[in-house]
Amino acid sequence: GNGYPVERMNRRSVRVNTWRADMDIVPVVKDATEGYWIADRESGTWQFTNPPVHKTWSVERNAIFNGRFTPMVKIFKWWRRINPTSGKRPKGFVLERLVSLHAPSRETHYGEAFTQLLENIRSAYEINATLGVKPFISDPAVPGNDILSKVTVAQWQEFIRKVATYAVIARKAQD
Repeated sequence: GNGYPVERMNRRSVRVNTWRADMDIVPVVKDATEGYWIADRESGTWQFTNPPVHKTWSVERNAIFNGRFTPMVKIFKWWRRINPTSGKRPKGFVLERLVSLHAPSRETHYGEAFTQLLENIRSAYEINATLGVKPFISDPAVPGNDILSKVTVAQWQEFIRKVATYAVIARKAQD
């Protein structure tokens, strides 16, 4: 009929393919506040999210970084796309949050800033990742929400190993 073919059902979205685009559609219910509730198939519950706060947070980070936050996030996401790990996690907002926590806000040379980002992530997480410990990284829009909750320890360890490897490569390139 007039429906769209569903490629797959994800944890919080439905993958739909049309002749013009492939989309992940997330059903939401508006909250009394500025937030929304999204269904979580794994837990069978509705989870609170607040995209307007995420947007404001991102704009504020870009100001702190003098306009370089968004480009740094794009560089990190590009690096991640060409350096995947099994399971593809962490991705998306987790990478954005890691840039906010570990990229140098005043460095104007993108190559040096990216190198320092990788080095800072390695310094912050490598020892604990080796020991099988995954950090709690808070969601700025939903306090108490761990944005690494969908990332397994094994995925985190593999990601940190890749970051550590490329931190060395990036430093050699900068030197």
